[in-house]
Amino acid sequence: MIDTERLVLRQYEPDDVPAILALAADPAVRKFIGNLPDSEEAAWARLLRCVGHWSLFGCGTLAVIEKTSSRLLGEVGAAYFRRGVDPMLDSLPEASWLFSSESSGRGFAFEAMSGLLRWVQQSKRHDRVACLIEPINILR
Repeated sequence: MIDTERLVLRQYEPDDVPAILALAADPAVRKFIGNLPDSEEAAWARLLRCVGHWSLFGCGTLAVIEKTSSRLLGEVGAAYFRRGVDPMLDSLPEASWLFSSESSGRGFAFEAMSGLLRWVQQSKRHDRVACLIEPINILR
């Protein structure tokens, strides 16, 4: 769906379930992100939720694939998570990202989110996005 210099951002596919499980098992990923799948069934449900979100809202979570290796490195998104934190937040797509620890420090998250936010802006479906960040992440 979205191409950047080194990445392809696309909807999840059924064959991505093992990569979703591997990503969710990465301790660095789990450190700040809850509700990650811990079984094949849960990974399948996450995949279905991500794909379904696109059909309902025209936005959602995308798998981030490295062009040179075809590996799934992480995911980025702008989705309605409805966390109940703030009514205004629930009314906006929330930006999110997670990447494997092995892809850390190579600028993939910045590149992927930049591509996604350009798409959001160009699509004109949403005029704003929100983002929640753990306070400890600000110090990193």
